[in-house]
Amino acid sequence: KIAREWALVRANNACEKWGEAKNLGVHHIKPYKQCKDDVEANSPKNLIILCDSCHMVIEQTGKIIKEVIKK
Repeated sequence: KIAREWALVRANNACEKWGEAKNLGVHHIKPYKQCKDDVEANSPKNLIILCDSCHMVIEQTGKIIKEVIKK
């Protein structure tokens, strides 16, 4: 829960792709099941904030996060 809150603060409570401030969720860059433990899965560098629309696109298309988020 703390990692989620940290990620939200880092993202200014907005989607890291479009800047949308509604319907936000945390996405694991490296899939949770592929991480060795909760610490790796929930490290700040493995989390990005996305709106539901962006999250759905990533989950359905499997696009690499670096191609999807703006940095």
